Amino acid sequence: MSTVSLGAGPVRVRDIVGLAQGQAHAVPAPDLLDRLDTARRALDRAAAGGARIYGLNTGLGARVGRDLAEHPDGLDAAAFQTLLVRGRAVGMGDPLPAQVVRAAMAARLAMLSQGGSGISPAVFTALAALLDRAVHPRVPRHGSQGEGDLCLFAHVALVLIGEGEAEYRGNVLPGGRALREAGLEPVLLGPKDGLSLVNAGAFSAGAGALLAHEAARL
Repeated sequence: MSTVSLGAGPVRVRDIVGLAQGQAHAVPAPDLLDRLDTARRALDRAAAGGARIYGLNTGLGARVGRDLAEHPDGLDAAAFQTLLVRGRAVGMGDPLPAQVVRAAMAARLAMLSQGGSGISPAVFTALAALLDRAVHPRVPRHGSQGEGDLCLFAHVALVLIGEGEAEYRGNVLPGGRALREAGLEPVLLGPKDGLSLVNAGAFSAGAGALLAHEAARL
């Protein structure tokens, strides 16, 4: 099996296809987790210093002008990320093929490995583990918000926190059980982690890579 080094350089269509088809294994570049940790610490320092950071200490969309600290229920930044994921997992329709879901997870890992999102290294590693252990979240095929695939990737993020549904070894299971049977644990989302997971066009990019590969083959 070939390897795709995340964070070492460009990830190409053939890399996404190899990961989607289970013919390649994703491996973080030697310094990637340290770089993600450095970026995360910079984000936390900025927030602690009073900087307004979208989706970390502010509301989302039309509520960007509201500070999270003003939430009437005293919601903290970490709990907000879990609610963010749950509130966007509203896709509809039949589930997407596992290969498309794998392509989307591979594409999101490639994006996150650039180090600009501020995602926690533990959450990045947990997403990579879903791909590595062939835990495939059940993602309805219809759902989008704005310019990204927020609804679709929220269903992936649900499984990371032990919710939703996933296919594992041919069985459709509750997300938490699928993680346990694969030897994995739910991840605890920190400030901005939920937004970093869902706020992208990973399903469009992943499905696009599969289509580009098929077009070239034809």
